[in-house]
Amino acid sequence: MTGDLDTIIDVGKPLAVAVEHGERLPSGGYEVVHSTHVTAINDHDRVPIVWTQGTSAAQFADDIHRLLEEAPR
Repeated sequence: MTGDLDTIIDVGKPLAVAVEHGERLPSGGYEVVHSTHVTAINDHDRVPIVWTQGTSAAQFADDIHRLLEEAPR
């Protein structure tokens, strides 16, 4: 996601995504520190799956296929 950091922080809060300013960069900007999980949001605006840093590629792929099969066509 890109945009104004305050907006990104506001969007992340209800999804339990922590976003905050990190160290100041030589370019004048800031490093952005954030959580590493990935959240799936379905067509009902629900979160059926949260993938963590330890999720394997095989599990991630299996979950994506399952979510796509459940999605309305």
